[in-house]
Amino acid sequence: ITGDVIADSLRLQALPVQIDGVSRLRGVLTGRLGLSGTVDRPVADGTMQLDGVSASLDRLGIAPSDGRLVVRAQADSLVLESLRVRSGGAADTLGAQGVLRFAAKEPLRVQMDVTANDFAAARQRDGTELTIGGRMNVRGELKRPVVSGALVVPRANLVVNPLGARTALDLNTDA
Repeated sequence: ITGDVIADSLRLQALPVQIDGVSRLRGVLTGRLGLSGTVDRPVADGTMQLDGVSASLDRLGIAPSDGRLVVRAQADSLVLESLRVRSGGAADTLGAQGVLRFAAKEPLRVQMDVTANDFAAARQRDGTELTIGGRMNVRGELKRPVVSGALVVPRANLVVNPLGARTALDLNTDA
């Protein structure tokens, strides 16, 4: 097999792409990824970069912005060099780095580190809000990875509507 995917300032908003629950997808894709070898032993190379990423995640009520994603293919691995997206203030971010390894005759393996810093994960119309922080690590075979780390919820407002009675639970530490 052999092939290349080449993008030269491809604007995501120009593509006829529809993702359920996602609207106003924006960003610019540049780079080249190549694939060669055999089906049993593929070899990948190249780098893709996505800059200026933003979208509305309608079900969560958030619109992450200022995103950047850099992916590098290297022989039998796909390397997430960096992923960073902002939600809210300049320091309210979600970031990740990692590797997906697809070596011949071995199970797919993953190694991923995710860091959240006051990331607004939900801002819904009913008043539900959720902000997360902390670190998570994912390691091992992709089918059964080991997940470790610590996530914190520095701010949350959960709205529950059981049997038509509206109740709010405020978990803010500054309330």
